Amino acid sequence: MANSEKNDMYGKVITKDDLEERPKVDKLIKKQWNLSFSLSFIVLFISFMIPVLNKYAPSFMATKVLGFNLYYFVTAFAIYPFVWAITIYYTKKSIRMEKEELVEVLERGKDLEEGL
Repeated sequence: MANSEKNDMYGKVITKDDLEERPKVDKLIKKQWNLSFSLSFIVLFISFMIPVLNKYAPSFMATKVLGFNLYYFVTAFAIYPFVWAITIYYTKKSIRMEKEELVEVLERGKDLEEGL
């Protein structure tokens, strides 16, 4: 099929100039990046605090938790569920942000159709 036949069959071909919603996409990407940065900062902060606490509060880190020293327990076991929880939170929040933008775009499209 030639390009002209595709245009007739599927309607108008969207070009780069037609993308009016690009600022919204950029805004959404920036919001998701900010969320990602803040959550990664939390994970890195906790990861770096483990050896710092081990150095400056050895008696606290020697506390037994389920038969393990707190240092070993946090390093080997507790960090993984924490990272998974952060991952799940990011995914759900990101999907919620995308749905909010989609609803806004669809409502705007309905308004434009009604105006025709």
